[in-house]
Amino acid sequence: MSSNYLIIIRASCVVLIAKGQAKDIFEIKVDNEIPVNHLLDVANNQDKDRGTLSEVTLQKMLDHFASEESFLVQSVMLDGKKVKFEEAAIIDGKKKKLIGFLNDKELEGLSWFFAKEKGGTVVSRDPKTNQMVVFSVKKLEREIQPKMQGKRISFDVKLKVIGQIEEDRRYPKQNFELSSIQQAEKAVAAEIKKKMMTSLSTLQSKYKTDVIQFGTAMRIQYPRQWQQLKQRWEEEFSQASVNYDIKVDIRNYGTIGGRKQKSDS
Repeated sequence: MSSNYLIIIRASCVVLIAKGQAKDIFEIKVDNEIPVNHLLDVANNQDKDRGTLSEVTLQKMLDHFASEESFLVQSVMLDGKKVKFEEAAIIDGKKKKLIGFLNDKELEGLSWFFAKEKGGTVVSRDPKTNQMVVFSVKKLEREIQPKMQGKRISFDVKLKVIGQIEEDRRYPKQNFELSSIQQAEKAVAAEIKKKMMTSLSTLQSKYKTDVIQFGTAMRIQYPRQWQQLKQRWEEEFSQASVNYDIKVDIRNYGTIGGRKQKSDS
């Protein structure tokens, strides 16, 4: 019998990176469910509050490699006999290799750059009282604008985040006042900015790898200059400065609060 086999892999198959031995994950048995189906079920039901990644198919991965764009892939691991989707693998598009992992907190910060936090929550603290304010994201708009001044590259990142307060431990009798709402908006915006800055610092300083598509924004905005920049883009990315403009709009207080009164201005 011939030992030659034709193996066909669909370009639409989902790519995951295993931490440890991949075979151990496929050997997990859950109610006689096919291991692959179990993986997909876990992925579809993972916690909505944590930073989540867009699905990466084999075709998407090949496209990234062809364009030499770095990217993230969801990692999967075993916790006892349970499969967990935690962390994200960093894939260098030019070298076509795994170069490291981002933990869940770092991934959560990066999710704002991808505008992927719809349905998530932000836990912040009022700077005056240090009391907790929990904000639920309902709508998110993001804009990334690259700028070049001579050889200096910078990015303006603008976020407009709309949502509601789920929990406010500051002033139970005053939390519907406009000044109190505005203070909560500032606290939430500051927390989002802190998460974004921390995660970006890891990419720029530790890995020197652009997985948040800043290079794509540069290519679109400055197509001629990009031809000279693309071969050394990871180095340029690691030195680029980023300016943040984050606007938080609290529309109501969960199921018990009233809608915020808008001014006529």
